[in-house]
Amino acid sequence: MIKKEKIFFILIGFGMITTIIFFYRNYESQEESFYQIVDEVRVESYYGTVINKFYDKFNHGRYKITIFFDGNNFELELLHERKELYDFIKVGDTLIKEKNQLELQIKRKNLDTVVKFKFDNVRGMKNTIIR
Repeated sequence: MIKKEKIFFILIGFGMITTIIFFYRNYESQEESFYQIVDEVRVESYYGTVINKFYDKFNHGRYKITIFFDGNNFELELLHERKELYDFIKVGDTLIKEKNQLELQIKRKNLDTVVKFKFDNVRGMKNTIIR
């Protein structure tokens, strides 16, 4: 009977340690993913006019913006931001994103504004500082 209790407590202890390690490593990987997304956005650059906005139900239901950029049409997905930014952008707006910046300049007839990316649509970003 004592041997069964010992085995039981060893298994419980092992389970607790495994759970703690899992959550710790999962937190690390979320943080790494967050910084990878920030770095990918940071190096992007574009300057173009919004020619279309659409909901792509065949590609994971993503909201996309088509801009005319450098002589070509370019599809832009602002997955890292909340949908409110997508809703705010209108067809005909000029979008300017400079390399090594985390800001998007939006220009239209009576508007010239800068939106700082918050990355609030990225899983695990809460309490994470953008570096």
